[in-house]
Amino acid sequence: MTYTVSLRGALLPALWLAGLSVAAGFVVWLLWSVGPAVAVTLAGLLLLVPLPFLRRRRFSVAVAGGALCVTSGYFLQVTHTLPVAGVTGVTRLVTPLGRLLNATALVVFSTGGALTIVGLTRADAMALRAALTDTEAPR
Repeated sequence: MTYTVSLRGALLPALWLAGLSVAAGFVVWLLWSVGPAVAVTLAGLLLLVPLPFLRRRRFSVAVAGGALCVTSGYFLQVTHTLPVAGVTGVTRLVTPLGRLLNATALVVFSTGGALTIVGLTRADAMALRAALTDTEAPR
């Protein structure tokens, strides 16, 4: 089964990055002056906000053949593969902004590390969690 990130799901990290850009601009304003603060904020917004949308175009999650394959990246594609037998746990994170956008983040824990998947819908996140933990998806 293949899961993709929705447009609203791609908006979630974009809004997180926009908030971080504004916070960085505020810190620069406190340390120096208004000019550099505006430059840092605008540079952050111009550079960081479009990146999640570019990444969304090439992001897919698939569970097939006993493995979880996560492919992401626009300029450089990266594929992470985890055997489903090695998955030790799955945590679903929902922020207030995520509830508003119907987007969640899944953290898949395995024996070798963790993999974070941001932007799945609630239904896809629950189905993926059920597929990885061999349980039924709640309705």
